[in-house]
Amino acid sequence: MRRHHSATIRRSPGATVRRAVALSTVFLGFLALALAPPAAASGPARDKRAARFEIAFMREMIDHHEMGVHMAHPCIEKAVHADLRRLCRDIARVQAAEIKTMQKWLRDWYRIDHQPSMDHPGHHRDMQTLESLSGAKFEIAFLEMMIEHHLPAVEE
Repeated sequence: MRRHHSATIRRSPGATVRRAVALSTVFLGFLALALAPPAAASGPARDKRAARFEIAFMREMIDHHEMGVHMAHPCIEKAVHADLRRLCRDIARVQAAEIKTMQKWLRDWYRIDHQPSMDHPGHHRDMQTLESLSGAKFEIAFLEMMIEHHLPAVEE
């Protein structure tokens, strides 16, 4: 049973996993398109305000992606469903590549060397939770955490 807003929703673990995998796959597809390097991204922002935004955004997104990669690794090993293992491999691969792209932009455009930080409240607790679970409980917890992890990035 999971509380969502004021309603109680009852789902079987299998239905929850399938729904979350589908939502996560769609989300990652949109995320990959949104973060794909645009052809016009050939240099730093000309406006100081836009440059400050770009720098802050890339630093935060590098840290955010690093946490996603960190969360994906136990999933690759522990996921029961092949679709979820594939999703986790994609998360690790795509977000690691995006980290490198954004680090290159920061270095080339702004002479900033930003190394990822995972000092986000709750991340270590979430990782401990994931390490302690297996089977369907692991999959459900992972998918719920990954969805929650990405909501702030979508808003940003």
